[in-house]
Amino acid sequence: MRAWKFFIFASCIILAPSVRAQTLVSSREIDFGQVAVGSSNEASIAIENVGCDTIEIINLETDLPCFVVNSNTITVAPGESDSLHIRFKPTTVGFYSGIFIFQSNTANLNNIDTFALEGTGIAAPASVSTSSAESLNFVTYPNPASSSLSISYNLVNPGRAELKLYDIIGNEVATLNDDEEAAGPHSVAFNTSGYASGEYFCVLRITSADGIISSNYCKVVIAKP
Repeated sequence: MRAWKFFIFASCIILAPSVRAQTLVSSREIDFGQVAVGSSNEASIAIENVGCDTIEIINLETDLPCFVVNSNTITVAPGESDSLHIRFKPTTVGFYSGIFIFQSNTANLNNIDTFALEGTGIAAPASVSTSSAESLNFVTYPNPASSSLSISYNLVNPGRAELKLYDIIGNEVATLNDDEEAAGPHSVAFNTSGYASGEYFCVLRITSADGIISSNYCKVVIAKP
């Protein structure tokens, strides 16, 4: 799981008659990237106090339930460091854009700061056991592909072979094969000329005569010259 890290530094400034912390933030945007529905990705914000007053960060909130903060208060003494974590867990396919809000004792007391949050929920690929994936011997070549793609796989037993292509957000864009096939090696030729450049998922699903399902998927890149 990827972890994005941002840094907040506090330096000592004089605000007579007291001394407070000044917060400097290196970035105010967190992109969690593409996350399968039901899975999650986490970003950590590292806080290091190099000043001479305690940093107090309170009222940590997000505006969407898919973005979750692990704490609602952070206190960092001078010379110490701490971190907070924000987790993106999409519940449906699609693009999410939200805000992370917090208050801190910066140069302006009770200052409200925000981070922009975004991420994309994509369809969860079909789960598959290691033995099933290996026995299918599922291979795409070349990958990236510019005009044509060869997809090969192996059936240990006779069964129905369903091969479909999905875009990066989980929309089905093509059925490449859906036939009853004999045991042994098979190959499907796919003409990519009618498809836009980008990333896709190629999903293979085999249903044997006794109803046992084996499946696997791979990411396919179409790159037009």
